[in-house]
Amino acid sequence: MRHARAMFAAAAAVLLGLAAGKAPAAEAFQSLVRKVDAKLYYPQQSGMRSLQADVQSSLLDEQIAGSPDAKKVKLTYYWAAPYKQRFVLSGVPDSMSDQAQRFERQLAMWGERLVPKPLELTLADYKCTVGENDKAFTIDAQATSPSARIESMKYAIDKKTLLPTPWQLSTSSWSADTEIKYEQAPGGLAVPVEMKAKADQNELTLKFAYKTVEKLYLPESLTVSFTGGDGARTNTLRLSNFKINQPLPADVFPVAKEGRP
Repeated sequence: MRHARAMFAAAAAVLLGLAAGKAPAAEAFQSLVRKVDAKLYYPQQSGMRSLQADVQSSLLDEQIAGSPDAKKVKLTYYWAAPYKQRFVLSGVPDSMSDQAQRFERQLAMWGERLVPKPLELTLADYKCTVGENDKAFTIDAQATSPSARIESMKYAIDKKTLLPTPWQLSTSSWSADTEIKYEQAPGGLAVPVEMKAKADQNELTLKFAYKTVEKLYLPESLTVSFTGGDGARTNTLRLSNFKINQPLPADVFPVAKEGRP
């Protein structure tokens, strides 16, 4: 009987130890991510609830040059809390409507960089594990949804700065290694000024310039440069006429139709 009780106690101790072991791992991940986010500047954490800005695109200017019907085309960037963002082309002639929709979709990924999500929110739908070496913590993130655009990500968090530096992204068709450079925003928090991604023989570089607008530190330009097997392309987006925390057009973020994301 004593032997049975001893075995039961030992088994219980093992189970309790396993159960207790899960919490510290989760807590370690949450603690690390929050420390990283505390080092980065997010305008939405400084009171920004909505943003509207006029955008000049060098690529758009090239595409509509010489087209009299496109003289009234205007590009606008919208962002709203908790996290919605969209580029919208207005004044587009009917003959260019399909082209305009494609252009908006192409720009969507760059909008995510203009007002970045906190890391904690970015990783909310991923299963994450934390590791470390002498110089960095690592976060391995695996998508939990089969429809996720990025299937896996891996961050290296510098132990001295607590900033993400190397960043790996993978999908079923490609993987990329990204290096990030930072500068200090007013107040000492960090903002990315350059992101350089390499995938096979292709290279993508994003360069940011910022300005202070109503006490917020916002990007005033984003230059996207691509080099690869089919040549080189560059598109510079310049933002102006910022409107912060003002009402946005009611239909700027269309409600997704049932059965669609």
